[in-house]
Amino acid sequence: MSVDKQTNKMSGFKIMKRLAKEIKPVSGYMGLCITGGILGQLTILGTLVAGVGIICTYAGIDMMLSIGQWLVALFICAVLRGPSRYLEQYFGHHVAYKLLAIMRVNIYDNLRKLSPAKMLDKKNGDVVSTAISDIECIEIFFAHTVAPIAIAVVITILSLILCAVIWPMIALVMLPFYLIIGIVIPIFSARSGRDTGRAYRS
Repeated sequence: MSVDKQTNKMSGFKIMKRLAKEIKPVSGYMGLCITGGILGQLTILGTLVAGVGIICTYAGIDMMLSIGQWLVALFICAVLRGPSRYLEQYFGHHVAYKLLAIMRVNIYDNLRKLSPAKMLDKKNGDVVSTAISDIECIEIFFAHTVAPIAIAVVITILSLILCAVIWPMIALVMLPFYLIIGIVIPIFSARSGRDTGRAYRS
């Protein structure tokens, strides 16, 4: 069975699980990427909360902090937003390109083992070009998929916990919408676009 046929029979989850195992050599950098992403999302939420706190406090509603304290919180969140975003993007792409380099070296090592007996009927340029283009497509997964999923899961859990502490009914109302947005819609989108992706790859 060819590699393409094997890949086509693998589900998207199995492919992602298989690729995720490749992150082990750079797991520390991925952790920094995820940490930066979580901090960035928390600063966004903090900015919104601080803004609401300022408005409500000015309107005479008790929000536990003074307007000055809310302004300080707003300033801190605004300042941390930039570095946290940079941290996420820098280490996310560092992980991706580091893994691309490792995978390319492994590809060339395997091609060298196959040569010349297994490569006589192959066009070497086409084989190398296909291998490199496939690996470059994987960069999207490592740089723009793994960390965002982890960040989304953590932020969702923290949001639900916070809402449950304030008023449990809010968390119960939000939960089904989180499930629809985070699970149902991505699965539907993946299935609907699977044939298009395979056609583009071929």
